[in-house]
Amino acid sequence: MGMLMFASVLLIVLGRPIKRIHARMFDLPDEDLSRAYFQYLAQYKIAIFVFNLAPYVALRLAA
Repeated sequence: MGMLMFASVLLIVLGRPIKRIHARMFDLPDEDLSRAYFQYLAQYKIAIFVFNLAPYVALRLAA
């Protein structure tokens, strides 16, 4: 969860410089970058839930 919060805070605080760098690197418009960042954070959150939280809950219920 810490890495998700870290990535979210960095995108909020340093959004403009990060967008500028990524726009030059990948030749994408600003709207597409915002959508890509949102998809990244959403998929990362799902991955954290599936691979970390769900097994933890299952083990706690089994014990």
